[in-house]
Amino acid sequence: MKQKKDENFSGEESFGKKLLVKRMLFAVLIAAILAVVFAVALNLIVCLTQIGRMRSLEDSLKDPDKDYDCILVLGCGVWGETPSPLLSDRLD
Repeated sequence: MKQKKDENFSGEESFGKKLLVKRMLFAVLIAAILAVVFAVALNLIVCLTQIGRMRSLEDSLKDPDKDYDCILVLGCGVWGETPSPLLSDRLD
């Protein structure tokens, strides 16, 4: 009889571990979905609030007399005094 109780106990423990793993995977999945939704929502908010204020290269070439405050080149950077290879390629 004692042996059956031990077997049942280990079976319940195994079931509890499986349930815990399933719940953890579900929580990770929900967190990933929320992260994607947050990123898309943030991108939409920025794009929709800046309509009419963002300019492309073609827009700036059409009106060379207009003075712009800054240029944002995505994926590029400046290391100290030298531009990154991607930025120097775009500047050339």
